[in-house]
Amino acid sequence: MTSRDGLQIHLLGDLKIVRHGQILALPPSKKTRALLAYLVATGRPHLRERLCDLLWEGPDDPRGALRWSLTKLRPLLNADGTARLDADRERVAFAPHGAEVDVARLATIISSDVSKATTDDLKDAVALFSGEFAEGLDLSSCFRFHEWCTAEREIWSAHRLAILTTLVERLRDTPEQALAYARSLVAINPLVESGHIAVIQLLIGLDRRREALRQYEYCRQILEVELGAKPGAELERALAASKPTDLVRARDMLRPSSAHGSLRNAEPRLVGRNEECSVLDRIVAAAAWSHERPALVLLSGDPGIGKTRLLRYLEQSIAKVGGEVLSGRAFEAEMRRPYGIWADIIKGVRSSAIPAAMRTELQPLVFDTADTPVPRDGDRVRLFEAIAALLSALSMRAPVAVLIDDLQWIDESSVALLHYVIRAFDSCCRVVLAATARVGELSDNAPAKRLIRSLGREHRL
Repeated sequence: MTSRDGLQIHLLGDLKIVRHGQILALPPSKKTRALLAYLVATGRPHLRERLCDLLWEGPDDPRGALRWSLTKLRPLLNADGTARLDADRERVAFAPHGAEVDVARLATIISSDVSKATTDDLKDAVALFSGEFAEGLDLSSCFRFHEWCTAEREIWSAHRLAILTTLVERLRDTPEQALAYARSLVAINPLVESGHIAVIQLLIGLDRRREALRQYEYCRQILEVELGAKPGAELERALAASKPTDLVRARDMLRPSSAHGSLRNAEPRLVGRNEECSVLDRIVAAAAWSHERPALVLLSGDPGIGKTRLLRYLEQSIAKVGGEVLSGRAFEAEMRRPYGIWADIIKGVRSSAIPAAMRTELQPLVFDTADTPVPRDGDRVRLFEAIAALLSALSMRAPVAVLIDDLQWIDESSVALLHYVIRAFDSCCRVVLAATARVGELSDNAPAKRLIRSLGREHRL
């Protein structure tokens, strides 16, 4: 039954409220939108104290913040005499009263068992997903909400995978339809071989062997990069259904012939550093595919422990995916040299790669002595923006790594610029920033120490 006001609430993807086909503008506050998602998804009353602990724990006025959020949500949920947001002095609850909620619809479809749902219902269920649960409502600083949201995402993601897998099996006799759902399986979780196997089998059944071989190669590369693993026997058997001559020819054609292929086809790993190298490989892969927003990768430890060697490993890994490496080193004797580390980094950029419009702003980085004055505020802003714009422009062509050795000796101006660059990229991009630091001496550099603390609070470290 549809409500009189035709209200629909979408939680599987970007949070949306639709009334009579029109998408309503949501409050700009992320915590208010998170409160909406929590109330709608749980569908039961909650103590105000519990909601305050969930989203507004702190020294400020959490109850006042909750009241403010509720005033923003009431006009969206209550219309035509229907009161869906029920709040008294102790509790707050959402009641659908005929509103269509996508997670409720999905729960109805799979109430007993996915395998018992009709094919049409499963197709409808797939259409309900436009992304992960409560996409974009990440509040890592509100750990209770973060844990709840993460668990919900895992639950609904598992249901989505089960629905897609069931549809692929049921639609084998109509391979064109099944292929679309199999590709969705791969898109959701490219590290699971079963999705790739289904795509390959369906493509071979459609006599599209060249595409099947490309799918195999894609699977092989992603397993090597992300997991350091080789394709399993089942994947090899799926590909064996193709003609052997095609297989050999396509493998030779598609497999990388240069150092820009796999991250793992180069020199041996550092002894005893498998875990660290795996983390660095993941970071490089995420940058290559623009999966994450930049953060500072900090390699810290005592002198001689191998920090610089790990930084070189990261440099080699970036080079193998066709990326560009910009590097610099801080020196204890040059801690008063303004922007010293960035002057070295930018000098490593090919002059032809620097847009003419940026050269004036970048000129202040050409410092020759420690007595060169720090740029004035206006120049400083333009300088910061120019560096961020340059890295963004370079990353459009290939991944970019900015590597800093001996962060414990970085100057204060360079610290400010580094922090700005990291914050400048709020969305996913192909930039990696990494630094080494002597853990015992880092605390002696107050600006660098503040940088590390700040990035830690921002979950950018």
